[in-house]
Amino acid sequence: MRVQTALAARWICASLLGLGLAVSSGTARATEASDLETRVKAAFLFNFARFTEWPAATEGAKDFMICVAGNDSTLTVIRDTLQNKEVRGKRPTVRALRTGQDGSGCQMVYFAADEPYSGFGELPVLSVGEGLEFPRQGGIVGFHLVDGRLRFAINPGQAKTAGLKISSRLLELADIVGQGG
Repeated sequence: MRVQTALAARWICASLLGLGLAVSSGTARATEASDLETRVKAAFLFNFARFTEWPAATEGAKDFMICVAGNDSTLTVIRDTLQNKEVRGKRPTVRALRTGQDGSGCQMVYFAADEPYSGFGELPVLSVGEGLEFPRQGGIVGFHLVDGRLRFAINPGQAKTAGLKISSRLLELADIVGQGG
């Protein structure tokens, strides 16, 4: 089990590097630091999609739709980071999810910091947000910091309710919260 976890961690790290994410030395301006953090999160979103299975009914979509509830700069950074990539054999399309929209057509929704989370019930949507509380309060994946390092927590019960199957390789790397955790 430890060997699998180590291999999965190396694979995800290699994927992050493959997306062209490098931390530059020196002091970065706040905007650059924020963009770098968003690019790293986009790489995680990419890998979450690679290690998650959606119900067969959603597999017929032309593109893999990633929706972003957040400001336009977050949307732009995620879109730019994921351009020319493929998720499950499809191009990821990144679009805004504005307040009041229901998320239909989205396979994944990323809720940036301070964005209100609206649940998706049993819709097959992988919801990703900020903080450990996000998956505890009905979301599926939440980013959080541990000793200055970006980590993520997963609520497997919520994933199951949404009809999603998350790979055991990804679950081994996550902090498990909520149902089943």
